[in-house]
Amino acid sequence: MSAGMSADPGTEAMSRLYRALLDAARTRLGADVQTVDLHLSFLQPAAGPLAASARVTGGGRSVCFCEGELADERGVRAAQAMGTFRARRAVSAAAAPGAPRAAMSDSANAPGHLGDCATAPPPRDCSPTS
Repeated sequence: MSAGMSADPGTEAMSRLYRALLDAARTRLGADVQTVDLHLSFLQPAAGPLAASARVTGGGRSVCFCEGELADERGVRAAQAMGTFRARRAVSAAAAPGAPRAAMSDSANAPGHLGDCATAPPPRDCSPTS
């Protein structure tokens, strides 16, 4: 095993394909992206050098969808992947872990809004009655 190579070829293939998806997402969202969802399918065994490619297939300003593939030099696909990525927002000092929480507004307690866990009603007992 050479330096930088994984002992498991599948791990190296996943890593190469994931990096291609991230690069595609960064062309749409900028340098700091977060993976929301990732699906990878191995299609068939491959031999020889493999190349990964990916492209953006949809999304908007803060979320994008990408598809990619890993193929050998003849173009035979060994794996394909789909990913959903989100632009990572900067964490403000007020939102940092351990920072004091601001008071909640009345709209946060409106019906249908989850609000703060401390203001949520206790769970109901849903066990069957005899």
